[in-house]
Amino acid sequence: MTSGAPISRRSLLGAASGLAAAGLTATALAGCGSGVDSGPGTASSPVALPAQLPYDGATPDLKGTAAGVPDAYFGYPADPVASVTGPPGSGAAVTALLSSYAVSPTPAPANTYLVELNRQLNVDLQLQVTPAADYAAKLSTTVSGGKLPDLIEMLPSQPQLPQLLGAVAADLTPHLAGEAIKDYPNLATFSADMWRTTIFDNRIHGLPVPRPIQSGVPFIRSDLFRQRGLDPDPKSWEEFRELCAALTAPKESRYALSMPPIAYLNGALGGLNEWGELDGTLVRWQETEQYQQALSWTAELAKAGFLHPDAFAANATVLGKQRLVGGQIGIHPDGYSAWGSLARFLPEGEQEVIGGLTVRGFAGATPTYAIGAGSTNFTVLAKADEARIVELLKILNFLAAPFGSAEFLFRKYGSAGEQHSVEGDNPVLSKRGTDEITPVTEALDYHLVDGVKVAYEGSLTKITQAKHDFAVQAEPGYARSAVIGLYSETNARTGNQFNRTLTDLQNGVITGRKTVEDLAAALQSWNSGDGQKIKAEFAAARDKQ
Repeated sequence: MTSGAPISRRSLLGAASGLAAAGLTATALAGCGSGVDSGPGTASSPVALPAQLPYDGATPDLKGTAAGVPDAYFGYPADPVASVTGPPGSGAAVTALLSSYAVSPTPAPANTYLVELNRQLNVDLQLQVTPAADYAAKLSTTVSGGKLPDLIEMLPSQPQLPQLLGAVAADLTPHLAGEAIKDYPNLATFSADMWRTTIFDNRIHGLPVPRPIQSGVPFIRSDLFRQRGLDPDPKSWEEFRELCAALTAPKESRYALSMPPIAYLNGALGGLNEWGELDGTLVRWQETEQYQQALSWTAELAKAGFLHPDAFAANATVLGKQRLVGGQIGIHPDGYSAWGSLARFLPEGEQEVIGGLTVRGFAGATPTYAIGAGSTNFTVLAKADEARIVELLKILNFLAAPFGSAEFLFRKYGSAGEQHSVEGDNPVLSKRGTDEITPVTEALDYHLVDGVKVAYEGSLTKITQAKHDFAVQAEPGYARSAVIGLYSETNARTGNQFNRTLTDLQNGVITGRKTVEDLAAALQSWNSGDGQKIKAEFAAARDKQ
């Protein structure tokens, strides 16, 4: 998602005035300024992270780990238990502003799934869904208008984010910090890193939206590898290059790689995940020797003709999915959560051949595998009286029901006989269920709140096994970014633009249009200006945690 639009001080004051007119205040606006000293860890003492209490209502077939390997399930529990007691709402309307990459849900009463969801919640849930590309502008105009919905999706790269949160967001610290989270047991399943993304000025300002911590996977068609006698476990750069050569046949429109394998090669060399600390100093991964070697190797692959001609197209990811499924691409990097959807593009009986290259170290390196916080965007509650905040938290606690619970089953699949049927051990959406539920879950699960992610692919049990096996194999190399939970105002304002600049230069080096000296010059210029500020702001925030 792109960074948010800057929100002016006047807009923030307007939002605060609207809240004050309703009998509420936004005292945090008194400190509105540059934002350099605002962010996580800036108050006198660190906030107590919410306690983590794993859900024990369903026994996984394959156990996960505390480091982040997900629990895995080969079927849905036959008799799921309730994770909440009674409807959480008071019967009032609950409004939510959020983005989505899918079509907007059909509202109730035409959507019978939403009618039943409202009944179980005892609310009138009103979803204000905006296309993701337009969301930053929508958020800005909504804040400027001063009349806020109850729940708001917040972009992590929003400029002036601490000031915006201080102006409009409820302080959830008394409700969620430490042991207080036990009043909301489904929210208590969230990990510490997830909560760190919601903490500013040592206050919990929102709820994380769960995502897998696993990042990219170099996906393959294991059947095509077997047919060609290829080993999907390259243990050196030389073996990987030979593998790419064997997968490439331009006259047959077949290529080894859908996109540049920079992240894979960087990990094989033990490289950083986005940001790291070397000799006490924060550095970004493009400044390291591992990245530079990965870039050099990728340029060599491109020169040899192993990358598809569309590798740098704006829609390369979509094209890569299609060509991997069609057998024209040997290796396609995509998100860990895409494993099941890639498999379902294949005909029945062929779906369980989607696999991944193993995580190995090249040239004697200990490999690294980039992981995230388990959340990117987060949801804030607009300032309101105590009773309303508690009600909203109870509603979100219901919506965050974990896998294996009765509420999760309904949230994802609706009612048996109406939106889904049961085949073996698994619920399966009907056409009606797909039409009514999928747009709702796309909006809620990715942009409002959800349960902690597990490995579950329904009847595709071999895919579930493969996802779990991959995570177990990668776990020893799990590498966090050093700036998880840290905020830099300069990075929020300029970071995305510089990332695009670096990507353009990187692609230019790979294709021969630019040189490594061009990339080095851009990094040097950045380090003498915005980069220096960003590193100082991140370091200051880290030191105050």
